Amino acid sequence: MSALVGGAFLSATLQVLFDRLASQNKKISDQAVKDWLDELKDVVYHAEDLVDEIATEALRCKVEAEYQSGPNLQMANNFFGG
Repeated sequence: MSALVGGAFLSATLQVLFDRLASQNKKISDQAVKDWLDELKDVVYHAEDLVDEIATEALRCKVEAEYQSGPNLQMANNFFGG
């Protein structure tokens, strides 16, 4: 759950950062700085995607662990005579 909250916080923070960069980008005349900001934006998007993948994997592992140790396993064992 904390990974999801952390991911949501990171996403909101990044959106604010991008909005500010976009407004500043209009004022920047140096092409090298604009290129660097575009690359930075791409890197941050990739980082956000990675955080999302980690949160998804953590949730998948949690659900699998709960399924394997929960009442569903006991019901399956009872059904199949295990």
